[in-house]
Amino acid sequence: MELNLYIYSGLGNIIALVDLVREDLCISSKEVVKIAESEGVEFDQLISILPPESPDVDLSAEIYNADGSIAKNCINGARCLTKFVVDEELIIKNELLVTTLGGLWSLKTHQDGEYSVKFTNPNNLEIKNNLPPETTNHKHIISVEGNEIEIGVIDLGNPHAVSFEEMDDGISLKHLGEALQNSDWFPEGVNFGVGKIISSNEIDLRVYERGAGETLACGSGACAAALIAIQDKTIETPVKVNFEKGSIFIDYNIENKEILAKGEAEFIKQINVKIQ
Repeated sequence: MELNLYIYSGLGNIIALVDLVREDLCISSKEVVKIAESEGVEFDQLISILPPESPDVDLSAEIYNADGSIAKNCINGARCLTKFVVDEELIIKNELLVTTLGGLWSLKTHQDGEYSVKFTNPNNLEIKNNLPPETTNHKHIISVEGNEIEIGVIDLGNPHAVSFEEMDDGISLKHLGEALQNSDWFPEGVNFGVGKIISSNEIDLRVYERGAGETLACGSGACAAALIAIQDKTIETPVKVNFEKGSIFIDYNIENKEILAKGEAEFIKQINVKIQ
């Protein structure tokens, strides 16, 4: 199989896009792993762009982590997909509707050169877990590798656990993230974020992603951290979530549970890949 990969960056979160609207190919988890192992190829998530599943939407998308596991949501990927459609003139529209396993994306190109995705908090989803009962502030206190940490959990299509506690010296995000993937707390793994409240509308965040490891930015992780902090009444919407290479702006409509995430997306390169 030979295909074109379009590599984009959402604040350092590397997204590979495969255009299956114009290329007559079929991609599964098996092919994603082979693509990830190809020479010169590196990405955190891969998104297959597919024809629409119904006349009411513009496109559909399938999301994979680099290890071939399936993801239901990818906010940085959604913005990169939006820029790809604009760059390639795949569809000449300012706003797009795209179906994913996690729900419907409403994508928009803004005049300031940024891109946004709006989706509804899928609060009917549940993270498979063996967590202890919630504390009075809707958090859970768990022990990981001998360290007690307080986490909030939320499912945004992808499962997220977020802690706003300061990590002890010598305890790395990678160490805790890997330990959580192999713990009984989350049998199917979890995206783990460590945040710091900067002000009533700003958070610094790092995220260890299930199936990818620590990434330079995680859009759904930004949404998860913002929503957990809003629920905890430690911040107010809209929220600026800072990563190493930039920020995502989150606006949450509490009444209708709509989440809007806005930020940059950048084209890096196109690669031709051959896999067996």
